[in-house]
Amino acid sequence: MGRRSVASWVLPLCLSAGALAQETAVLRGKVQVMRRDEGGKPVPAEDASGAVVYVTGFTQDPPAEVPVVRQKFKSFVLPDGRGGAFHVLPVTRGQSVDFVNDDVELHNVFSSSKPPGFDLGKKAPGEREKIRFSKEGVVDVFCDIHEQMAMTVLVLPNRAWAITGKDGSFELKGVPRGTHEVRAWMRWADVPDPVRVAVPAAEPVSLQVVQARPEGKHLDKHNKPYDTHRDAYQKLTQPGPGAP
Repeated sequence: MGRRSVASWVLPLCLSAGALAQETAVLRGKVQVMRRDEGGKPVPAEDASGAVVYVTGFTQDPPAEVPVVRQKFKSFVLPDGRGGAFHVLPVTRGQSVDFVNDDVELHNVFSSSKPPGFDLGKKAPGEREKIRFSKEGVVDVFCDIHEQMAMTVLVLPNRAWAITGKDGSFELKGVPRGTHEVRAWMRWADVPDPVRVAVPAAEPVSLQVVQARPEGKHLDKHNKPYDTHRDAYQKLTQPGPGAP
């Protein structure tokens, strides 16, 4: 699967956790999401939801909360109920995510992303396993049994992040006073330049994201096309020799 280099949005050096002792403020703003028309020209998208807006320049310990991602109806369902291909779950570096098979069939959870790659193996209905995300970056997550199952975990340095609503608006809480970079990230979009903001900001922050062409099919955990192996669930449920 083709991917943009994580280096294109590598997080800058962060301040020590002592920054957390400073006064904090709330940053508000809006992300304009652009799509490309048939001629390749960027035009405003009607729906600007799903962009992750975050602040760099300071670190925080992860919250005690462990988000639960459920595998249901051959889809990854995020804690807020979002499901479907390549929805994103932002977490703070060091935070764990609990993957639960809440379906009626076998599922798998794996990632070939760096950092870090992992494979939780096949899980029967009701089984679950946690994984800790200890390094910042973009982690694409798949099921090795069902090709259509895909999501992204975006591992960030602190808790100052938000996901845009349909109108592109966002609110970032707990941002220390000082000058920070505000960034936006969206699946299948060009990575925009960050905006430097003095906190507290006198005006709302404006960002723009231009959606690119969706990436092609991804590979299985063995780095092969899915159509080269049979569905593991089918192997377990197909009738044996002589069955009616």
